[in-house]
Amino acid sequence: MTSTVARATQTVTINSGALLSTDMDLRNTEAVGIAAPVLTSGQLFLQVGMNSGTYVGRLHDPRSQAAWFWNVAAGSAAIIVDAPIRPFTHAAIEVANSQAALRTFTIAKARG
Repeated sequence: MTSTVARATQTVTINSGALLSTDMDLRNTEAVGIAAPVLTSGQLFLQVGMNSGTYVGRLHDPRSQAAWFWNVAAGSAAIIVDAPIRPFTHAAIEVANSQAALRTFTIAKARG
């Protein structure tokens, strides 16, 4: 990975009982970091697309030939998404299990 300069942070939420977050704006973004709160355990995916609220499916991970995911356990953590997000300009966090309460994520975005 080349050196990146932090550009912005954004907060997205998943409502209690929901599986999908509010929209994540990825325009002019090369790398994405996700800081997750305490979650209901399960897998976390990224739904990606070109328009806010309209996603074409889960982000593909070329190394595994499957969808990119993060196994999250009870407790907070942070990760850098290590699959290419370009050319997508919008995304939403998808969780495998509905959440027991409102969850707030901090998204750190950097451009190359």
